[in-house]
Amino acid sequence: MTTPVADTSAGGKAATPLMQQYLGLKARFAEEILFFRLGDFYEMFFEDAAAAAPILEVALTQRQGIPMCGIPYHAMTAYLAKLIRAGKSVAIAEQMEDPKKTKGMVKRDVVRVVTPGTLVEDELLPSRANNFLVSIAATGARGGVVRWALAAADVSTGRQWIGECSDDLQLNSLKSHLAALSPSEILLIGETAAALPGLNAGRAVTRLEPVPPHAGELTAQASEAIRRYLERDHAQALKSLRPAEPLPSAGRRLFSAWAWSRSR
Repeated sequence: MTTPVADTSAGGKAATPLMQQYLGLKARFAEEILFFRLGDFYEMFFEDAAAAAPILEVALTQRQGIPMCGIPYHAMTAYLAKLIRAGKSVAIAEQMEDPKKTKGMVKRDVVRVVTPGTLVEDELLPSRANNFLVSIAATGARGGVVRWALAAADVSTGRQWIGECSDDLQLNSLKSHLAALSPSEILLIGETAAALPGLNAGRAVTRLEPVPPHAGELTAQASEAIRRYLERDHAQALKSLRPAEPLPSAGRRLFSAWAWSRSR
């Protein structure tokens, strides 16, 4: 997504202080749709508004040449669910001060980033199924044989799994694991993993992540990538994770894990 430069508006005029504040936050969260709190509404601008309006089924308008749309803050969860189901991620910027007690512009900051693989609210989670965030690290293929490690975490239950394979011909085992997990979000660690073909045949949002420094083994890379991803934008979810368990055999779904976790 292309983010407008921070010192101009779409019309070429100097941005207002409010728009400068918005653009400063947007520059930090360029890949997410930014919910920007303005009073009783969350507003979206520029390409965020153009992308979100048809999904949210709200009117796309313009003000001073800037595309925009908005939703009532009290109905945020319902609209957020629509974006998540469409595979979008959302950064939520709240007013950090009481407007009635503040002189000048209210301070705003992003308080949460919501992605398909980091949901915790029951109303956003899929019914009676785990919601997996998966990371994959791999080494180069020789003769169609790939060595890989896969980590899977369900932040809504706090459970996570880790496994690896050293001789996966044509990625058959890895693809079987992904079909069984049906992840909502996949982190591909480094260029080798990013180049693996045919991994995302389902609904997952795929993100490219760098190889974590000082994580030598593939299993360490995969688990550390999830930790760093959550630490960056989802710190509360990171605190709930338990130690990783061995990944079940390929083809086995983890619905029993869902039932056990939800009943605790």
